[in-house]
Amino acid sequence: MPPPARTRAGIVSDPVGFHKRFEADPMQRRHWYNMINLQPQDDGTIVSTAYCLVVKIRPGQQPEIAPSCVVHDVLVRIDGNLLTRSRRVTYD
Repeated sequence: MPPPARTRAGIVSDPVGFHKRFEADPMQRRHWYNMINLQPQDDGTIVSTAYCLVVKIRPGQQPEIAPSCVVHDVLVRIDGNLLTRSRRVTYD
């Protein structure tokens, strides 16, 4: 596993590099988030926990679910926008 992405710029550039490795592969990835639990905190942040299934789709083949994970976020409001302060992903 590569190290976690850090900073907003790093989080944006990380998937770009990931997808470049698979440019010749026609696979599409769909992310399905469900069972989302939002817990407002006294400090104004929101703790979010959600299950995520990544569905891999290739032309002419059956969809494949891989991986399945739990996403743990801490959300914060800055200038009226809800932003991700931190994210931790654990894989099944």
